Amino acid sequence: MRLLAIGLGLVVGFAAPSSAEESRSDLFSQQPGRYQIVINPQSRADTFLLDTATGRVWQLVQYSDLKDTPPAWQLMKRIDNDLDLKKLQREHGIKDP
Repeated sequence: MRLLAIGLGLVVGFAAPSSAEESRSDLFSQQPGRYQIVINPQSRADTFLLDTATGRVWQLVQYSDLKDTPPAWQLMKRIDNDLDLKKLQREHGIKDP
């Protein structure tokens, strides 16, 4: 009976770490959330919200001209090709050299 108790103790002892390792690996294999906040550790001003499904990015800005300077996420323009760049140039104009 004593040998049976020792044997069961050994089996349980070896099984527990493997199940803990499996649960840890499951945690790291999960997909990240759709929205992620990305922060530049060098500058507090560089805080972004990333939509991992669409690639859209918002920057956290504060409106200093409003009472209490409320923060808000502002959508950033993305230029993926020459047409996007030309559209941006038309909207804002090009500076004189």
